[in-house]
Amino acid sequence: MSHLLAAAAGNTSLTEFVGSMLPIFLIIAIFWLIVFVPMRKKQKAHEHLLAELKKGDKVITNGGFFGEVVKVEGHLVILKLADNVKVRISKQAIASASSARSRAARGRARRGAPPRRRALQSSADRRRDALRPKAPSLGRSRNT
Repeated sequence: MSHLLAAAAGNTSLTEFVGSMLPIFLIIAIFWLIVFVPMRKKQKAHEHLLAELKKGDKVITNGGFFGEVVKVEGHLVILKLADNVKVRISKQAIASASSARSRAARGRARRGAPPRRRALQSSADRRRDALRPKAPSLGRSRNT
């Protein structure tokens, strides 16, 4: 009988322990879902981007250089930065890329879409627009 009481007492301490640790486990699980899952998804997308690099793709390096892929050699990429300026970099140094096919698809989509209007103008745009001569109105004047 004393064994049953001891087991019952041990059970309550176990449930109290699990009950007190449950919020910590939930916080760790939520942290994992918020931080690590999107980071892993982004890393896989970047690995896919690097695996699909080919000649003619426009890329931006981690150092901020804009270039066009001339040749892919294993883990190295030869970029054309300007006329007669080619550099050899590691694939891992490429931050983003856009292929000729994706640029053409975006261009086709934009041609059919109405022009985008900017919600806010920069101060340079406002100054330029203020200095631009106004075209005469073709409608009725206000005085008549």
